[in-house]
Amino acid sequence: MLARALRLCIFGGLLTALLFSGCGRSDVLGYEEDEAGRDARRDVTSDVRDTGIDGDAARDVGDAADARDVVIPTDGDAACGPGTCTGCCVGGKCLVGLADTQCGAEGVTCGNCLAVGQVCFPRDPLLGGVCDIAPVACDATSCPKGCCSGNACIEPGNTDTACGIGGATCDNCISKGQTCDSSNKCVAVPPKCTPQNCSGCCDANGDCQLGFAANTCGSTGNACVNCASQGATCAVNTTPRVCSNQTTCPSPYGGCKGATTTPPKVQDVCSVSDLDNAQAACGGGADSAPCNEFFQQIAVIKPKCGSCLEPYHEPLADWRGVHVCVAPFVSSTCNGQTGCYEDCTTASCDTCSAGQKNQCESQVRSSQCSSYLTTSFSCVLPALLGQGSFCNPLIYSGYGEWLRAVGDHYCGQ
Repeated sequence: MLARALRLCIFGGLLTALLFSGCGRSDVLGYEEDEAGRDARRDVTSDVRDTGIDGDAARDVGDAADARDVVIPTDGDAACGPGTCTGCCVGGKCLVGLADTQCGAEGVTCGNCLAVGQVCFPRDPLLGGVCDIAPVACDATSCPKGCCSGNACIEPGNTDTACGIGGATCDNCISKGQTCDSSNKCVAVPPKCTPQNCSGCCDANGDCQLGFAANTCGSTGNACVNCASQGATCAVNTTPRVCSNQTTCPSPYGGCKGATTTPPKVQDVCSVSDLDNAQAACGGGADSAPCNEFFQQIAVIKPKCGSCLEPYHEPLADWRGVHVCVAPFVSSTCNGQTGCYEDCTTASCDTCSAGQKNQCESQVRSSQCSSYLTTSFSCVLPALLGQGSFCNPLIYSGYGEWLRAVGDHYCGQ
């Protein structure tokens, strides 16, 4: 009470000084005094806020009967209204308009915000106030079943883009290559159909099929093949199961037997000039004639540099060079999954002629080896978005630029 009385006393003294400064004006100085009156009105508004009218003190003052009669000086004897008052009017007097029980601006009649369950908020540019609902902070109390995005409560907080509970900050699982589970936490995306959980074949929807039918033929978790569309049947006695017209190129893949991708070592063997030449020669792709010629020459001129770059001499669409690049940043289990993919493409096309291999590898990537590649995505993606982001082919304009960045990391001097 003593602090409140002291604030009112100081506030009254400021108002008295400002009111008396407007007395005794002359016609000669009328223009200057009108300007002073307007300046004083703005100053008083500022003083009211500075002396405690804003916030909790404003409510204290607004509830006091004598403080509600505090006025803002108007020009001369003009009646309180839109043209003479920056706050609100009560009984012909211009009030500051910032108290919860006396709130308003631009010379309107003061309103009682508390009567409608609201509070008075200062208007920009701090002249008068307006009634509005007090914002509720998003926290564990106001948002127990969801998560907070800024001051907004997202319930139930179980989507992949807004995951969380107990008023915690919402997590975007998709940006991590994860999904929101039933406990409102981001977790790794579980593969639906893999060689580890399907003895048949995996269809286009990621579901495990038995793998004996002509339209869903396959085994050991490989992608199902529609033999019927080729005018063939499913050779159910072969291991793995393939279409009856399957040739030796590609050959059937018997399944992964412990293959893994070996993480590369950082070496100091390629100069800046070597890497500049690699980027320039391979701008048209890993299989382009200039790129192949570069790798042939570097293997002879600087064999250590050529050997270091060779694991990345793969088309980006094959993912094999990307898998080698990101290997140090993923788990051994993940390297096993990417290793199985590499083993499948290699073993399936071993019997093909040199002219058939590119076509064979493209074919098996979308057929019997596709499930291994699909399985590896969920474990590789977080690394490509994190520590191993320099391996991410999507952030480069082409293979040459990607090779330059990867070569600089693992082979550059």
